[in-house]
Amino acid sequence: MVAKTKWVLVLLESVITGHRQFFIRDRAAEKTERLLFDPELRARCLFREVKRKRGVSELPKFYADKIKEDSPKNSSLLELLGTDRETSEQIFIVLLTLILGFSFIILFTLFFRSKSTKKTVYLLGVSDSGKSQMLANLASKGRNTPTTVTSQVANVLENFSTKSGKVLRLVDIPGADKVRAAILTNSLSKFNAAGVIYVIDSSQIVKDCREIAECLYTFLADYPKFFSLKKFPILLACNKQDSPNSKSCKVVKSLLEKEFAVLNKTRAAALDETSSSSNVGGRKILTTSENDDGFNFENLPQNVKFLECTTVGNGENSLENVENWLDEI
Repeated sequence: MVAKTKWVLVLLESVITGHRQFFIRDRAAEKTERLLFDPELRARCLFREVKRKRGVSELPKFYADKIKEDSPKNSSLLELLGTDRETSEQIFIVLLTLILGFSFIILFTLFFRSKSTKKTVYLLGVSDSGKSQMLANLASKGRNTPTTVTSQVANVLENFSTKSGKVLRLVDIPGADKVRAAILTNSLSKFNAAGVIYVIDSSQIVKDCREIAECLYTFLADYPKFFSLKKFPILLACNKQDSPNSKSCKVVKSLLEKEFAVLNKTRAAALDETSSSSNVGGRKILTTSENDDGFNFENLPQNVKFLECTTVGNGENSLENVENWLDEI
């Protein structure tokens, strides 16, 4: 005698089109009615049991697989969804697509948010002051630093790690008169400045003091949105201290303050001829006290600091002072 299985193969018929298909149900259960996909109708409709297949002790593999699909766990899920297997698979694909899409959006947002919120420090100064060499030294941590040449485009070090583990973006702006203003404006439109290192060739400060002072004055006066914030950190890096002709930061500071006082008078006179306002063409007079005859960096709203450094060797006046300053940003 053939042993009976727990399951039985039945024939279901669509109440609309009459389409028939097999179904597996528990042998002890009552005749079943199911909402299934009708290929002729191309939609789900009610199927009713019309016939039970008899005399089968072992079901073919196809129907054995169907039994697994119709196990209590999966059956409950299908009934909960109110759908058949084909439609469930479609729903699963849609849900998976949505999950992957949202995951991509979240990762994309986090990536660009971290990129936009990363602090950016600009290296400014006239040509041949040593900005690009300083950037290269910082990038290589002083090891096997290549010799650089005067650049015409901004050099960007995207991920500079400070001693404490902070990650900064360093941007070296070319010093050539014809390109530096346009490149700086374009860079500032992308990354707001969190600090500025103004690099000075301390071995040429006596000869080039006017040019160095005018360049720094222009940055401070013509970019107030970015550089004139209260306590904005500005480092005046007196570079090339390895040169026998270099001047100390105390001497550099004194020379620049004298030039700034002259520039204040020159711009004030130019403004008196054109307007009674203190602003013409975006150029603002830098005053630091009630006494317009003098100038003192300590009276500026920014947090200005002078340091001595060199991109040659690892002595006490190397870039360690600069790295310590960057760590405080």
